[in-house]
Amino acid sequence: MKNLLLYILLSFLFFGCSEKKSENDIKNWDIEGIRIGDSLLNYMTKEEIIREIESSKNMYQNLTDEFGQVHLNRGFNKYDFLSFRVKIRDENYYIQSVSGNLSFDNKLNSCLEEQKKIEKKFSSKYPNLTKRKKTYTYPFDSTGESVSHNVMFDFESGGQFEVNCAVFKEGLKKKYKWKDGLITSIHTKEVVKWFDNVINEKTLD
Repeated sequence: MKNLLLYILLSFLFFGCSEKKSENDIKNWDIEGIRIGDSLLNYMTKEEIIREIESSKNMYQNLTDEFGQVHLNRGFNKYDFLSFRVKIRDENYYIQSVSGNLSFDNKLNSCLEEQKKIEKKFSSKYPNLTKRKKTYTYPFDSTGESVSHNVMFDFESGGQFEVNCAVFKEGLKKKYKWKDGLITSIHTKEVVKWFDNVINEKTLD
């Protein structure tokens, strides 16, 4: 009987700790099979990465140049395309953030419905994570018409999982060929801090 009780106790501790570790380790998550910590060089050439960072840097001119954004279109299962943040000075281009982007252009209500499904599923599976909801205005749009409706789950590590419905000003959509849509993202602690550190008020319009 003592051996049985000891086995049950050890099993509880083992599986309990494993679940807690999984829940709070952002690197255990992937989007379309790609994880934080993977090298982007496994999916793109260095030249392609540099070209993508250069083409998207205007969107992040309110932030420091620590990170750059890279897009990848490759016939993914669920998302139209993926986007990544990598440290510009990292020669290995290790992924610090990965996002799946799905078009819901001019279909905000449909996007919010899909967002709610993902939020409910994630909340049910990981009820102990801190959840926050907030609507942000994009700093690159002085009119305030470009907004993001965010649901964020905070990991103990400082990393973050979020699912957002982004809506852009029509003029910016036409100029940069953007589309409104659902964005599901995984960020390291460093990327979360980077997003929070707005250094100027430059706009695209």
